[in-house]
Amino acid sequence: MSFGPGSSPKPAEMTRWRHLAGFAGAGLLAFCVDAGVLAIGTRVLAFDALVVRLIGVALAMVVAWWCHRRWTFAVHSRASVREFGRFVGVAWVPSAVNYAVFGLTLHVWPQVWPQLALILATAIATIVSYVSLRYGVFRGPGGWVGKH
Repeated sequence: MSFGPGSSPKPAEMTRWRHLAGFAGAGLLAFCVDAGVLAIGTRVLAFDALVVRLIGVALAMVVAWWCHRRWTFAVHSRASVREFGRFVGVAWVPSAVNYAVFGLTLHVWPQVWPQLALILATAIATIVSYVSLRYGVFRGPGGWVGKH
């Protein structure tokens, strides 16, 4: 794909990039919520990182659902409890992978900075997350996959 003088992206390319940018933006915002809760919980409140992550994951999941439905998959219908339930039902898998990698990293490497363990865990869980969301929640006409 080249965008030089006199050329412009095709609609399918623009949709693909919008879709990928939405996924990255939603994931980044959810990550920031999770990391912020982790930092406040462990540094300010001196709580155990594994306990704080449960709160961070729950809050990040709400943020991720809203952002993915609007940005990544461009769902224009009204949000519903049923859709959120499907999201949570699917998103718990990558969240569990994320939490397990986080916990394992802290167990194997106890002196690691919790935010570094979170970054590692999130990197691994990102692929699981996309595949789970794409095919488990937002598989309807608003999603990018299957439209082109």
